[in-house]
This record gives sequence, structure tokens and C-alpha cells, in this order.
Amino acid sequence: MSASLRSLSAFALFQLAWFACVFAGRAGQPFLGPGAALVVRALHLGLLTRRGERRREALAIGVLGVSGLLADAGLVALGTVCFDDGSRPVLGLPLWYAALWLLFPILLDTSLRWLRGRSVWSIAFGALGGPLAVVAGERLGALRIGADRPLALAAIAALWAVYTPCAVAARQNAARIAAW
Repeated sequence: MSASLRSLSAFALFQLAWFACVFAGRAGQPFLGPGAALVVRALHLGLLTRRGERRREALAIGVLGVSGLLADAGLVALGTVCFDDGSRPVLGLPLWYAALWLLFPILLDTSLRWLRGRSVWSIAFGALGGPLAVVAGERLGALRIGADRPLALAAIAALWAVYTPCAVAARQNAARIAAW
């Protein structure tokens, strides 16, 4: 599969699963979104990842997903994002929201590969993309942004401005990290 088709496929799968997670959160279906995220992760590893790189890719997705989940849990604990879906939280996050962290890292070696070596672009992409995704989730009725909206969005932007270039660099160096 060509790199362009691989990137496009990963992006399309990511978008489908993102919407499944958000709509599941809005509808109070706690397992629909995570199920979609797991299917997309399996498709990514099985179809879009080269055979010899699957283990390393699965490890990178897991490590980057858990680190993002922990950082996001801190923001949620501060009240930047609120959920009213009544589901049992994972580190304060609904299961559907936590599942999103299985999705974003799959883009780092496909659709977002162009960010490698471009720290300023990675920071800008994270600072804009993170808050835009949260605002989209709010507009779709899956969550609420905290009471002090400008401060909450600034905190989300700051998290993503740090997380994105770190995740891009970690993904780029996954082979060296795995060998270590």
C-alpha cells in the first residue's frame, strides 16, 4: 500500500472512530466508542502497519495513549472538561473519552508524519487541534467545557502544544526506544 493511501486510510478510520466515540458519549452508550476505537486500532495494526513493525507500533500506541490519557485526566480533574453521561470513569474520564487516546497515536506514523522534524508546526498543530476537537465534542453534545471557558481552552491548548511535539518525537524514535 502506498504511503498516501495508508495516510488517507488511517485518517478516515480515525475520523470514523472519533465520531463513534463522541456520539456514543452523547447517547450514553459506554462501550460503542471504545469498541470502535479497538476495531480501528486492530485495522491499523493489521492492514496499515508493516508486518515487521506491528509490535513496535502497538507499543508506541499504548505508551503514547497512556501518557495522553494521564495528562488529560489531570486537565479533567482541574475542571477544564466536564461529562454528564453517567458512565464509570477511567481516571475521571468516561470510557469513550479515554478510548480516544487509542486513536490519536495511530496518526503519528501516517497522516501526521509530516510533523516530524517540524517542532514549531507540531506545537501549533497541537495548540489549535486539541481545543478544536474538544469544542467539536462539546458542539456535538458529548461534553462541556469548564466554567472558565477561556482558561479551560488555554489549558487544553497548552497540553496539546506540549504533547504533540513530544509524541511526534517519541514516535519518530520508537525504534531506538524499543531497542533500549
